[in-house]
Amino acid sequence: MRVLKLLWRILWNLKTVLISLVLISSLAFNMILFVGGSLYSVINSGFEVITGIQTIGSRNKAEIVGLGDNLIVERKAKRELKGELAETSVQLVAERTVKRELKGQVAEISGELVVERKLK
Repeated sequence: MRVLKLLWRILWNLKTVLISLVLISSLAFNMILFVGGSLYSVINSGFEVITGIQTIGSRNKAEIVGLGDNLIVERKAKRELKGELAETSVQLVAERTVKRELKGQVAEISGELVVERKLK
């Protein structure tokens, strides 16, 4: 009976220690994840200052900023091209209308010419 009680107490203490370790490690892991990003930035900046070498992370960050600037320029150019396209479309519609009118006038003049030729 004593051995069983001792075994139970050992298992109970082991379970308590394991649960405590899991909870503490979970808390530590969450803190690392929470502070990790800013800690990485500080270490990264310090490394760049000390060595003068740009790290891959900061290089990628600078490239992303450059790509964002390029995107803004391209969007502006796209807006301008859309405006020019709208103006050109309006001009095309007007030119087609004038072309139809001129075709009608040419047909009318041709008809009059045929009539005049027959009369002569």
